[in-house]
Amino acid sequence: SSNPGCEANGVTTPPTGYTGALAACKAPYKQNEFGVTGGGPIKKDKAFIFGYYDGFRLIQGNATGSYFVPTAAMKEGDFTKDPGLPTLYDPISQTTCGTLICNNHVLQIDPTTAKILPLFPNPTSSGIVNGVFTPNNYISTTSNPLSVNMWGLKGDYVINNSNRLAITYAYGKNSSPNIPAIPAPLEGGDQPSVNITRNVRANWNWVIRPTLVNQATASLNQWNNGQQAIST
Repeated sequence: SSNPGCEANGVTTPPTGYTGALAACKAPYKQNEFGVTGGGPIKKDKAFIFGYYDGFRLIQGNATGSYFVPTAAMKEGDFTKDPGLPTLYDPISQTTCGTLICNNHVLQIDPTTAKILPLFPNPTSSGIVNGVFTPNNYISTTSNPLSVNMWGLKGDYVINNSNRLAITYAYGKNSSPNIPAIPAPLEGGDQPSVNITRNVRANWNWVIRPTLVNQATASLNQWNNGQQAIST
């Protein structure tokens, strides 16, 4: 069966309460690559310059596998609303009705748990399959864009008929927000990652004689990679 909410917002999430086939939803995938090049002489027969830029954008959804999040009733400590749930036992009395849990109702919710529960997103489906609740009631609506930018410049200079000098600079950066399937901070939080590379290279070509050429190269490479701190 088709899912009428899959294409509703571009991220292919099913509507609340939808119980149809999860396979009907597909993760978003958009890819674009673009660039430009240019070059020419600065001084006739003496100095030349060349430059380029290349950009890449990828928007890719998180895994389409389903996740479990507590229902509204569960957040209130009520485990009787969803069919097929196991019987809960009070940890103190070891019975089905005690001071903490009674008849599948959690009577006392820990203060720390009470602060965490509101951070969970609402289910995107009932999770009920053949009349039984299953821990597959949430499909992520997040997508992780990847941005790549690369550019460079190259200059050539003819010193004389025997000597030429070339200098190249190249820069690259790719970044992604690393958005988790379950909204931050429950699944580790958003930890943007950034990779930056820089390269500077100088080449000197010396034609000693037609059958003998000397080349000297000096270069500097820099690579930075890291993730930002977990957001809260």
